[in-house]
Amino acid sequence: MERGAYRYGRFNETVYARIEEGQELPGILVDLLRGIGGGYSAVVHAIGGLESLEIGVFRGDGYDVAEIKPFPGHVLEVVGLHGSIIFRGGDYSPHLHIVVARSHGEVYAGHLVRGRVKPFLEVFLTLFRGEPGELRRVFPHRFP
Repeated sequence: MERGAYRYGRFNETVYARIEEGQELPGILVDLLRGIGGGYSAVVHAIGGLESLEIGVFRGDGYDVAEIKPFPGHVLEVVGLHGSIIFRGGDYSPHLHIVVARSHGEVYAGHLVRGRVKPFLEVFLTLFRGEPGELRRVFPHRFP
């Protein structure tokens, strides 16, 4: 299926998608999951490229955030984007970490705050449904 910002397909409980250039992370991933419907949560895996990135490193009471830009004429190579998007209380809560390469040997990693896709992102979502009470017991930090 195509929705302008992405195209996707589904095989059983796995959704695969191509996120197009210019889309904002993590919002577009939440939009994709919302568009599937059914109140699913998902484990996220992705690779691809970004034109800009904000990452955070947790310091105990918040995040130190850094903006990462590619060299002129290049993109940030997404070596890995992984985490989860949990459906809770009618909305979605993403918790995603990312590793990008800016240049040979120059790698950045941390909590995904925001990124802009370029040229595209290949995404795989493994869908699951969890009892909110059980998810809250295991991951209380995700349910403020």
